[in-house]
Amino acid sequence: MAYSVSTRMARRPDRLWRCCSGTKPNSLPSAPSPEGFWRMCSEAPRDGGFTLLEVIIALMIAGSALAVMFSSLETGLWSGRQADVTIRAVSVARSQLEATLASLQLHPGTTSYVVNGQYHSSVEVRQVGTSDSQNSTGRLGLYSVSVTVGWGLLHHSVQLSARAVRPSSSDE
Repeated sequence: MAYSVSTRMARRPDRLWRCCSGTKPNSLPSAPSPEGFWRMCSEAPRDGGFTLLEVIIALMIAGSALAVMFSSLETGLWSGRQADVTIRAVSVARSQLEATLASLQLHPGTTSYVVNGQYHSSVEVRQVGTSDSQNSTGRLGLYSVSVTVGWGLLHHSVQLSARAVRPSSSDE
């Protein structure tokens, strides 16, 4: 081993001496002292490249960053699906509310539906009040219409309500 080191020193003495003293000597000594030899070898510049530890740390950092990115992506996709299901539920509730309000006669009570096999809907019609006077069409009633659409295992739901004036269904 000493032979290969001294051979390297003999081939490139300017590099090793420049490392130790900062300047190239005018004449090289025949044999450096043992302290000078080890000082030259320990202070010699590295040939570049990365150590195994640096590569492992870089891979760990990159892996952690990828894990965070994939987690964020998964959360974003899940939120997008939830928003889509909620928008569809609101659309179902609006459709049922408008269909109920479009009828000329409202009858108090509750009706349940299953829409697309995914949404459970309930339409509740309540008569809130009636008019005191009777006109040519009969007594008028104020109705409250409430539509609730639920979905999922966590029992998410959307509720819409409206009021309408129609001929009264009760004969009070």
